[in-house]
Amino acid sequence: GIRYRINPLLLEGQPTLMYGEGGAAKSAFGMYLALMISLPVLDRGFAVEPGAVLYLDYETDHNDFKRRTTELAAGLGYDIPNGLYYRRCIHPLASDTSAIQRIITDKAIEVLVIDSAGLACGGQPQDESQVIPYFGALRQMGITTLTIGHVAKNAEHKTPFGSVYWTNMPRSVYEVKKVQNEEEDDLVIGLYHRKVN
Repeated sequence: GIRYRINPLLLEGQPTLMYGEGGAAKSAFGMYLALMISLPVLDRGFAVEPGAVLYLDYETDHNDFKRRTTELAAGLGYDIPNGLYYRRCIHPLASDTSAIQRIITDKAIEVLVIDSAGLACGGQPQDESQVIPYFGALRQMGITTLTIGHVAKNAEHKTPFGSVYWTNMPRSVYEVKKVQNEEEDDLVIGLYHRKVN
């Protein structure tokens, strides 16, 4: 049968893509999912297979990641777990595979969160010659992955920004939408399942 890391969101051992508009809380949601996996007692109604998570950050820095994950964990009643690891990334994933693979082996990493797709593929998400090696690198690592991407601009139907391979290569693709009133602290995130194999 089908196996999940987080049922029904993340397929075990397969690439998943979540994309959305800027400010849709994609990174925060990715951090939340990472906490769900690295905190085995936290399921929030989902069936979760716990394990160590490596967050590959192409957009901000460790201080920002630590602040945001600390706030998320505290809001849930926990400290940052030992099984949540961070790496600030500069080089495209496909050319950095050996170094990342060493961390995966050393720390027994079972899930990668990549934030975000454009820079992780070398800054040219519309170029299939950059996107295909990116997914080849994910396949070589052989673990569950969540890639966070942006949305195509001025499209009638919102799709991941860049090459059609951003939709074709992942096993599962979600569009992320956010609803929040300016006066309220509550944030509602909608996930729209745009593709599943």
